[in-house]
Amino acid sequence: MYCFDAGEGRPIVLIHGFSNTGRSWSEQVSSLVERGYRVLVPDLCGHGASRNRTPPLTISESASLISSLIGLRGLENAVVVGVSLGGMIAMQLALDWPRLVQG
Repeated sequence: MYCFDAGEGRPIVLIHGFSNTGRSWSEQVSSLVERGYRVLVPDLCGHGASRNRTPPLTISESASLISSLIGLRGLENAVVVGVSLGGMIAMQLALDWPRLVQG
């Protein structure tokens, strides 16, 4: 799974919606980095620079990938923001891995 990672400081994960890509967050990314945050923006499987999976991933499987992303980047937790499908994934992440979700 492709992930754009920029900045330093408190980590924020931005999860895009269905049929979109992480680029949809470009205006927010620059503003957050300028304010001292570390911003991670994945392209969900089958979107943008990430390969497709067959069969398509469930919400739970996508949340599991985001939890792995947080761990692989060496983070204890992050603020997680999602829109549409990304919001459902963020909620599932908070339910399944509450220690990873700072807000």
